[in-house]
Amino acid sequence: MGHLRMCYPAGRVAPGPFLRSTHRGSTIRGTSEGKGLYMRKRAIPVVGAALTVIAVGSMFTASANAHSTNTTVAAGHHAVQNVKFHPDGTACYDQMNSDQGNAGVSDKFTDQKTLNTKAADDFTLTSSCTVNEVDVFGGGYGWPGPVTSFNVTFYKDDGSGVPGKTMGTQHHLTYTYTDSGSGISGTYYIALNNAKTLAAGTYWVSVQAKMTLSTSGEWYWDGNTTQTGSPAAWKNPRNGFSTGCTTWCNELSSIGVGPDHMFAIVTNG
Repeated sequence: MGHLRMCYPAGRVAPGPFLRSTHRGSTIRGTSEGKGLYMRKRAIPVVGAALTVIAVGSMFTASANAHSTNTTVAAGHHAVQNVKFHPDGTACYDQMNSDQGNAGVSDKFTDQKTLNTKAADDFTLTSSCTVNEVDVFGGGYGWPGPVTSFNVTFYKDDGSGVPGKTMGTQHHLTYTYTDSGSGISGTYYIALNNAKTLAAGTYWVSVQAKMTLSTSGEWYWDGNTTQTGSPAAWKNPRNGFSTGCTTWCNELSSIGVGPDHMFAIVTNG
C-alpha cells in the first residue's frame, strides 16, 4: 500500500484530533534530542479546511510553513515485535501489544491551550505494585520536537467506564526514548518522580506530553486493538478540536483510536 501526501490549502495544515508519527533515530534521553521526524499515514480528519489525500511514494509531506495539528494519525503497520519493553524494571501490568495503527493526541501545549488533550486507559492489578515508571508506545508529528516532559495522572475506577477521582498527577517527568526500528514510533520510558504504591484493583492512567506546538509539534499515543476492561477515554476540555469531548469520551467512537492504548505499569522494586 502506498503512503500518502496530505495537501492543505493556503500552505496551512488545519486542526483535527488524531495522528500517527515516526521517529528517525535511536535513543533519546531527557529533552535535548529528538530531531529529524517525519510522518506516514493513510488519512487525517481535518477541522476547518478542505483536505486532499494523494497516494505517493514513501514519505508524508505537507505544504507548510506552519505546524499541523491533528487528533489522530492513521499509519501503516510496523514491527511491533521490535518494541523495547521496560528494560530497567518488571511490569506489574503490560498491554504493550496489538498496535492499532492509529495514535491519539494527548498533549499539554504551552502556546495553544484550547488544543490541550488527555487520553487515559484503565488497568487491573492482581497484587499491589510500587509504580516507578510508566512505559508507552507513541510518537510525534509536526516536529522537530522533542517532547519537553510528561505528565502522568492516576485515577480511581468508579465503574462508570471513564476515569474516576484523580489520585494525583506527577508533572515534568523525564523519559528515555527508544525507536522501534520501524521508522514510525517508539517506546517512551517515563520515570515517576515519586513512586506510587497501588493496591490490587482497577485504576486508570493518563499520559500527557508537554509541548510547545509552534516549535515542537505534537505527540501521539498508539492505540491497541485488544480491549481489556473499559475502552480508552479522551477529552479536549476547551474543545479546540471541535469534537464536543470537553469531558471524558469513548476514544474509539470519538476520534477513532483504540479501543485501548499501548502501555505498561512498571516497578523497579
